[in-house]
Amino acid sequence: MSAAVGSGQAPAGTLAQAAPRHTRRTHLIFGGILLVHVLLGLGVGLNSPPFESTDEPGHYLFVRYLQAYHRLPVQTKEFFAPRAHHPPGYYLLGALISGWVSIPGSPDAIQTQPNPKFGFRVADPGNDNKAVYLHNGPDERFPFQGQALAIHLIRLVSLALSAIAVVATYGAARELRPTDELFWLVAAALVAFNPMVLYMSGVVSNDTGALVGGALAIYLVCRGLRRGFSLRGWAGVGVALGLALLIDALRAGGPRLANAVRRFVASGVALGVPPALLAGWWFVRNHLIYGDFTGNAAMIIMSGRTPRSQYFVDLSGKISWVLKGILGCAPLGPLSLCFATPVYWVAALLALVALAGALMLLRSAPASLGAWPARGDWGGWARLLALPAVGLWLVLLANIAATAAATFAIGETCPSCWAGRYMFPAFTSLAMLLAAGWLAWFPRRWRSWAGAGLMLLSLAASAYGLFGLIIPRYNIPPSPSAGEISRAAPLDAQVGDVARVLAYRIDSASVKPGGVLAVTVYWQVLARTAQPYTVFIHIFSPDTGSIAQRDTYPGLGNYATTVWDPGRTFVDTYRLYLPPGAPAAANAMILLGLYDGTSGQRLPVTGKDAGPAADAWVQFGQVAVQP
Repeated sequence: MSAAVGSGQAPAGTLAQAAPRHTRRTHLIFGGILLVHVLLGLGVGLNSPPFESTDEPGHYLFVRYLQAYHRLPVQTKEFFAPRAHHPPGYYLLGALISGWVSIPGSPDAIQTQPNPKFGFRVADPGNDNKAVYLHNGPDERFPFQGQALAIHLIRLVSLALSAIAVVATYGAARELRPTDELFWLVAAALVAFNPMVLYMSGVVSNDTGALVGGALAIYLVCRGLRRGFSLRGWAGVGVALGLALLIDALRAGGPRLANAVRRFVASGVALGVPPALLAGWWFVRNHLIYGDFTGNAAMIIMSGRTPRSQYFVDLSGKISWVLKGILGCAPLGPLSLCFATPVYWVAALLALVALAGALMLLRSAPASLGAWPARGDWGGWARLLALPAVGLWLVLLANIAATAAATFAIGETCPSCWAGRYMFPAFTSLAMLLAAGWLAWFPRRWRSWAGAGLMLLSLAASAYGLFGLIIPRYNIPPSPSAGEISRAAPLDAQVGDVARVLAYRIDSASVKPGGVLAVTVYWQVLARTAQPYTVFIHIFSPDTGSIAQRDTYPGLGNYATTVWDPGRTFVDTYRLYLPPGAPAAANAMILLGLYDGTSGQRLPVTGKDAGPAADAWVQFGQVAVQP
């Protein structure tokens, strides 16, 4: 599979390679890729509210437990408890980087206020409060304080690990195809600009530990197979694997041993001793506490065990979920970063084209390796497999296969454990396989354009994930310009001593049953409240009463009245969903106000556009509900 493709590809099996002429420029381009990866990862971290991402509360509580009690926790059945079945390396790093932060409250619980209006479900626009908790208070705004500051510091560990994985992928690609600089860049970019990688690099989670562990192991193995292994080399691979196991247990196959039989035992010892010394105690501890070496039994107790009768049920759907997760879709938590279905179809099509290109490389391998050995020529096959160019690809394929098998095995055991991020140990191998296969289709004059196109598509998906999904979902509502307010219909109403309602816009003068009416309201904050008040908004007809109603927090849950900034003006849009059997009304109006969700008491409304004092609402607009 390492046959020459286009210009600059060395014959397979060549050990010594001349330094490419444009390597410095290639390194600079890679530096740009790495920088963009870091900036996007920071963007994800800074714009993702605490505890909205997959399992972040449990990962954070592991760090807090270490800081408070100076010992490892034991996994319980509680969901909001430390993820104690995970190896401790990531959490030790998190504890070190955030240990200086003063965090009030108990280390055994997250300090949050639930959002009672939360009802997010994928593809359900009615449940548009996307945050499980209330956010954007003073502590969560830059430069952050207390718990929020600690979370953002720990997230830097995730980002650092993913950045190292990108560097290791670039290095592994150089070892795999030493003169194909474009291949180096495309392979690195497919990891750097993968939305799932960037998503996990911006949250408190040890998943990027699996990513960096797999990347470093593949890099060291590729380097050893290309340049020849020494005992020090095998020991280096062992240290990398041992550290990876401490950060996040790898679910991948190991490298093949050196070909020389006389060094078989010595190389195996050099490879196996470092992981045993660095991480062996953790496996022993798991067996003593949980009854198995990996600790997965404790996780399954917490998450639930799949009954054997349900094994292989809806298997295609489960595999589809994993494949989606490789690009970006997490099954747990509202911060799911799930794309529209066409995005996955395009990604699948590109991946199939790349895999077909990889098979084409395999078919053309005899042109550079010599003819395939004859049937029964075991010596010829051994010499073929001993070539570094062949051995390198075998390692990648073995890594992908082993990781996929482990992902499948844990998914069939644990119902909530079907996740694309479990393939992280094989991401470097996948990126190199797809990059080589994609570039195999294009002649020399088109390879640069093809490689740049694939990198830009990956970057576009990641940028959309940040700017099109995460930021709009969790940002506080924007402040409108004076010109925007002047173009809206003016209102004169004050709600208690909390806010003024300045203007409004209605997207349509009429609406049908089953339709949606968007009402945009311009608020001016007068005061912050001690408890969160709920916005109520109705389509109301004096003849038929309330036709459609929406009760929510301002900013769709992202700007509760408890975090309002006095003097600030903001614009908020509310979507009212009419039921299919909504009665017709020629002159319906909009009603708006605030009430205490605990007592049901409304704040009084005064001003020209106030309704009756007893009703305590603002009334405005005219909408025709058509039959």
